Amino acid sequence: MRIKTYRMGKERQTIDNFNGIIVASHKGWADFFIQSAMAFPSCICRLAVALVMPLGALSAYLGGNLLFFRRSSPSKNQNIEELNQKMQKTGERYKNCVDSINPRLLIFPEGHRKAERVIQRIRTGTFRIAYQQKIPVMILPCEGSQNIVREKKMFIHSADVNIDPEALPNNIIEGVGCNDNKRLRGVCVLNCKEIVDPTKFKNWEDFYAECDKLFREGYDEVCGMYDQITKDTTAAILE
Repeated sequence: MRIKTYRMGKERQTIDNFNGIIVASHKGWADFFIQSAMAFPSCICRLAVALVMPLGALSAYLGGNLLFFRRSSPSKNQNIEELNQKMQKTGERYKNCVDSINPRLLIFPEGHRKAERVIQRIRTGTFRIAYQQKIPVMILPCEGSQNIVREKKMFIHSADVNIDPEALPNNIIEGVGCNDNKRLRGVCVLNCKEIVDPTKFKNWEDFYAECDKLFREGYDEVCGMYDQITKDTTAAILE
């Protein structure tokens, strides 16, 4: 597909040298492909993905590029010890992936994708595990993937987005994707905001609060940059 990606924030080398969990905003199906092309991580995803794309999911799983989880809520009879054991087991899987399979593990901490320009509640599980296992977290929100494919209508953006490279801001870097600047199907911008070290916090609550703050700040920044890059284009117009 003719998609152009841009990166702001920290240098590309920061992503390439990073070992830990990447947390990104989740706007649509395109996120998996865009984030994977930018950071080459393994991805955490629901078992439902395997039902939608069985062959692709199986291939990625066998190659170590997918870790499945089953979304569930604690039962009324489940005590805190059982929850801690479950979290410990999940944390060990994440740690093993980062240490032995792929140094970068991609997680969408909102839990659900949402096409609107908003950050949903950031769920705490990822950050509890990262704190428990002492795994660094990279804050990498993005904007624009929801304007490439409108999932409810299965509508793919027509190839009529034209970007003027001379008008790009100085602090934006071209990432992966189409080398052309005309007749694009969409534009996506990623913000390599910050890396948060869990060992610098006294408890997981403070660690989570810092990550949550940076995630929201980073998303506001990347939205502003997306609007600046796509001004006077059809990038955000799907019909």
